[in-house]
Amino acid sequence: MKKLLATLSLTLVSGAAMAHSGHADHSGFVAGAMHTLSGIDHVLTILAVGFLAARQSTKGRLLASGFLGALLLGFTVSMWMPAVLAVEHSIIFGLMALGLVVMYHKGVESLGLLLLVGVLGMSNGLAHGWEVPAGASVVGFATGFLLMSATLMLAANVISRAFRQHYAALAAGAGLVVSGAILAF
Repeated sequence: MKKLLATLSLTLVSGAAMAHSGHADHSGFVAGAMHTLSGIDHVLTILAVGFLAARQSTKGRLLASGFLGALLLGFTVSMWMPAVLAVEHSIIFGLMALGLVVMYHKGVESLGLLLLVGVLGMSNGLAHGWEVPAGASVVGFATGFLLMSATLMLAANVISRAFRQHYAALAAGAGLVVSGAILAF
């Protein structure tokens, strides 16, 4: 458990958010996996979804798989759509909204949560697609970032199940809101 927490902690301080390219020297798969870890906005969003999935009794798998599906859909759409700066803003403000949901997850309608997670997945997928390094395998890149995203969600899920106390959800949610606010400015 200590190794998992140490690894997770290192990913949280792994480079600047937004416009985090620079993986052109790697294959598509490695570039996709590293890209996921190189942006704090992506990492926090994925961890938040994993945390929420753990707290949604039977619907957690639907939430996590819905996020991954929307991530892939956004990535696919990005291949035919020009980059739009507003997507990064939607990721950051969506992260703040997820933070509030983590803090007060009781009473949040499942459909509304699935919609929020879907929009965030789509936005993250668009951002990933626009940052595929020139010459990298698009399929390899997508596979790398999807597997890394699933791994991060699983890690957050395990950690969330270990800390079921309400104050842990409040602290995690507040941290997400504050992180989003910092990234917004």
